[in-house]
Amino acid sequence: MTRVYFRFRSRFRSAPRLTIPLLGLLVALTALGACSGLRPETGVSGVVLGERLLTSYTPAAASAAGSKVTPTATAQPLPSDVAPLKATITCNGVIAHSGADGKFHLTMSQASEYSCRISAGDNYAPQDVTLSGDSAKSAQLDFNAPAVGDATCSSVSSGHIQCPYLRLKAGSLAGTVTSSETLQPLAHVTITCWTPARILPGATKPQPLTTASDASGAWSLDALHPGAYVCFAEGTPTLFQILVPPGGRASLNVRDCGKKCPSVTYHDGEVMHAPTVYLIFWLPAGHTFEPNGDDARFQALMKQYFTDVGGTPFYRLITQYWDFSGPISDQVTVGGTYTDTTPYPTDGSTAHPLTDGDINASIGRAQHANNWVADTEHLYAVFTGYNIQSCYDNRGTDCSFNSKRQYCGYHSFYGSAAGTPYVYAYMPVVQDCLDGLLQAQDRYGSPNHDPIADAVLNVVSHEHFEAVTDPLIKGWYDNIADEGEIADKCGFRFGPVAPNGGNVMLANGHPYLLQMEWSNKTQECALS
Repeated sequence: MTRVYFRFRSRFRSAPRLTIPLLGLLVALTALGACSGLRPETGVSGVVLGERLLTSYTPAAASAAGSKVTPTATAQPLPSDVAPLKATITCNGVIAHSGADGKFHLTMSQASEYSCRISAGDNYAPQDVTLSGDSAKSAQLDFNAPAVGDATCSSVSSGHIQCPYLRLKAGSLAGTVTSSETLQPLAHVTITCWTPARILPGATKPQPLTTASDASGAWSLDALHPGAYVCFAEGTPTLFQILVPPGGRASLNVRDCGKKCPSVTYHDGEVMHAPTVYLIFWLPAGHTFEPNGDDARFQALMKQYFTDVGGTPFYRLITQYWDFSGPISDQVTVGGTYTDTTPYPTDGSTAHPLTDGDINASIGRAQHANNWVADTEHLYAVFTGYNIQSCYDNRGTDCSFNSKRQYCGYHSFYGSAAGTPYVYAYMPVVQDCLDGLLQAQDRYGSPNHDPIADAVLNVVSHEHFEAVTDPLIKGWYDNIADEGEIADKCGFRFGPVAPNGGNVMLANGHPYLLQMEWSNKTQECALS
């Protein structure tokens, strides 16, 4: 038996050719094979992976040119964004194709050098690899290593070479900024774009890319990782959704709102994109939600609202608002309900009201009992018994009864905004707060034939919309966070009311009498 020592070296290139020495591979050839006069063959096997194009938005037309501006950062794909790829592998003129699982195998005559190219259509940048050596029977060539920066091929073990997975070709995004009033180009307007974190598996914070329009109003972002992006122009509240194609250019032309900009603006905080709602009914023995009412029916109607509201034209109004992780969706999920029978720490009178700390304590008990989640995608909705008074603090300036700033409900959060915030909305069932809503029902009727529950539902809707658009009190509002949120601007405005007493029909054919909400798109209070 003749032993032949074979050395592999690989050269990987996507632009310039690189040479990388690899470990030696020891193979044994039989005497018959070595002396038969037949030309020996070499087999190359491996797997090809490639980046997935992450899309969730409607593609825009890929046309238009603009000034070239280098982005401040380029988002890199995550390992979970990679999948097996159908590719063509050509080595020394021999062609093989990887299957749906990304695996391939080809056999070729032995040579002193093997030049291989791996390609996968127009969307991917091809890779070229050169293997050098003598008399090797087989080799493993995988394209599955993280493609970060200028990563190149490397030797995993003797005869096993690993190269970066195939990357999508970079794309670009360009357009112009014009004035909505004069229709003239606007210079020096900052454009900010990013890939929404919620469509990147495992991502936490997006990396915004910024540029500015030139003297002709033109702007561009080049060398972008292809996929879904969202963008907005400085001073405008509209979030544009666009797809940057691999190797292509997407176009986005923006008009500045000028003097007609909506008053509700974004303050760089988070929104709740698809909230899960937990309902807490804090009702100790001896208390009720309605005098002479049905507590089970009251609780069922509160839950019904959150079950009904998602996916409706009424709730879809909220999808115009966004944060750096993308726009709010029209999805709402009920995560569970909990009845807290813990006695109130005070009698709940105006002299001895509950405090916000007491509400937080009830949330803590419910969370502990059910192992519920606390973050900016989970909302705790808390209800207390009939005429149980409360104050937000011990100073008595913000209370559910006559005070400097009387409330019928509020939303807030506790815990760390940067860590684990408990986002919640509190709706006390207090007669003084309900009187105005009950008067509206005297005029329109009670759509669910439960006047108190219908009145509370209007407060629920108010706080729900505001908690979603401003969960950490730095989202969307008009100048003052606790007075200018999207529901504050439309309080007690209902619009047209149907004969059944409802002004909106949510899912499952259930009518509700709910206040309007502020729409930046129409710059008025609206129901859809």
